[in-house]
Order: sequence, then structure tokens, then C-alpha cells
Amino acid sequence: MKQNITETYLKATHSLRSTLTTGQQLLVRDNKLTGFAVRITPSTVSFFVETKDKAGKNKRKTLGQYPVLPLTEARTLALSTIKELKTSTVTNQYPTLKPAFSRYLESMNHRPKTVHDYKNIYSNYLSDWADLRVNEINKDMVVGKYVTSCEQSISQSNKAMKLLQAIIRFSGVSDNPVMVLAQRRLKKQLKPKTSYVPLPDLKLLYKGLGKVKRPSVRFYIKLLLHTGLRANEAMQITSSSVATGTLIITETKNHSDHSIPLTQWLTDNLLPFLEDYPDGFKSSDIRKSLVTACQYLPYTVTRHDLRRTFASYASEAGCDYLLIKRALNHSVSDITARYIQTSPKTLSPVFEAVTGLISEHSNN
Repeated sequence: MKQNITETYLKATHSLRSTLTTGQQLLVRDNKLTGFAVRITPSTVSFFVETKDKAGKNKRKTLGQYPVLPLTEARTLALSTIKELKTSTVTNQYPTLKPAFSRYLESMNHRPKTVHDYKNIYSNYLSDWADLRVNEINKDMVVGKYVTSCEQSISQSNKAMKLLQAIIRFSGVSDNPVMVLAQRRLKKQLKPKTSYVPLPDLKLLYKGLGKVKRPSVRFYIKLLLHTGLRANEAMQITSSSVATGTLIITETKNHSDHSIPLTQWLTDNLLPFLEDYPDGFKSSDIRKSLVTACQYLPYTVTRHDLRRTFASYASEAGCDYLLIKRALNHSVSDITARYIQTSPKTLSPVFEAVTGLISEHSNN
């Protein structure tokens, strides 16, 4: 797709991004500067250049993300980069993996937590290739590392390969060796988790919650149950998150602000909590506290299990499926559903219904 890439067009891509589903991308090439283009995904707009070197080999290099990298600077950088790629013939132009990883992190506008997670993944799964040039990493090496690392953790191994693919692509290697996993159907998929706290067990969970020493942690766990928030989203809540009758979460997984109505439970519990703790929760590491809370249950739950529990209770209460989806702030891929706009007031019955079930079955 060709387009005159202007500031106006880039600002208008916000609505275009909302039509893309996770994993989709749209490449838009500039019709004035040959080789200059943007890559549009549901969450980002990135500048890149593509051309051929002296040997006729395709070259592509990411320049940075908009608007962190302004359009005028991106065009200037594109001109010099295209010239550099066209005249390049030496294969040793490619960096080794360690500096390539550092440059990738520096150029992307990642959240601090994402950067922290990437560094851990690199350290645990990719650091032994630190001194290899990115173009020296071949398909057999990728397959070998993937199979070995899956013995430790399939989910972490999948994340490591996704990160490696991004680093190699960012470094301008056109034939990305990580693609071999998809081509040979080697990538392993984890079964979706389905664990949650059934209503008959809720009384036992609340009994265990009474043994949790820190009041803020007890409330944090209850908040996840009553709102269905992701753990890191609940951690963001401060006194400034509350507007008139609404709790607003801005840093979300799908990059779309999430507005939750201030139900009676939130009014009675969250607002007094924020008066005592205006900066919100201090630590998200509550694993030991969850073990304590689950001491009367025949199983333990994770923070995300509590989000799954919220959704299950909403379903048991007979709430509309689309409203539950909106209450969870899940991305909506259905075209018609995108036309149906919801307000916090519209979502209020979902949160009230869940609160009612929790109150009835927990004796709280």
C-alpha cells in the first residue's frame, strides 16, 4: 500500500490501528521517498526503510517509533540509512547480539516493566549468543535452542524466540531464522488456563484472607475479585485515578483507557483506602499472601485467576457477553461490536452483579 506519509496521515492512524487484530500489521510505503515506509500494528506506528544492497539483497531497517521519532527526523534519517544500506556489501556490518539487543531496547518506546522482562528473558535464554553477529544465527541454531529451552518453560521459550525475532528484524536481516519455527510447525502452544474460584469455595478464600496480615494486600486481592482488573492495572491506581463517579486505568494491555463505574463497593472500600494510601499499592509481589489466602482451599490461585473468577461470576449472574468483554477491557475484533459504544454507567450492572454474588457467597 502506497500513501503520502504526512503528519496528518500518521495522526489519523489511531482509528486504523483499532481495526487491526493482535498479530496483524499494515505496511504503508511512502509515494514520494522510495524506500521509506511505516509499519502499523494495533499498538504502534514504526518507521522503517527498505532497499537493496550492491549484491541485490533486500535490506530493511527499523528507524524508530512515531511520535517518539518525529516525521521530519525520520525522513532525514531514512535518506542516510537508505544510502548506507545501498552501498553496504560487507556481511560483518551486522552487530553482535548483545549491542543489537541494547539498540532495540533504546529505539522502542517500551514500558519499564516490559524492558525489565525483556532483559530477564535475554539473560536467561539468549545471552550465550551475545558475541555472535545477528546474521550468523541460523535456523538449525534456533531450532536447537528452542527445543532445549522448552524443557525449562514453554511460555518463556516462546517469549525468547519472539524477542530474538524482533532483534534480528530490527538489525536489518531479511531472512529471519526464527521464522523456521512457524514454517516447520515446531512452536508449542500452551493450553489456555481455566482455573478460577468457584462460588462454593469463595467462603474458604475469604476465611484465608482473614489470615493475611497486611490490610493493603487483603484489599488488593478483593479489588481484583470485584473489578476483574489485571494485576498490573490495579497496581496503577492512585488517588488521581478517580474521576467523578469513575475509576480510570490508563496503562492497559490493549493501550485503551479503561473506565470502571464507582460501584457502591468501590465507593465504600476504594475511596477510604486511597485516603490512607493516596499513592496506591506499593508492591505487586503477593505470592506468599495468596498462598496464605488459599490455605483452606484444596488449590492455590494466581492473581490472574482472580480476573478469570470475576468473568465467571459475571457469566453466572447472567450478564451480557459483550458487556462482560467490555468490563474486562478485552479487545473487540467483531466489526459490529466496535460500533456499539459503552459507558461506565452501561457497565455498572456487571460490576454490581459480581459484587452481589461475592457478598452472598463470602458472607462479607
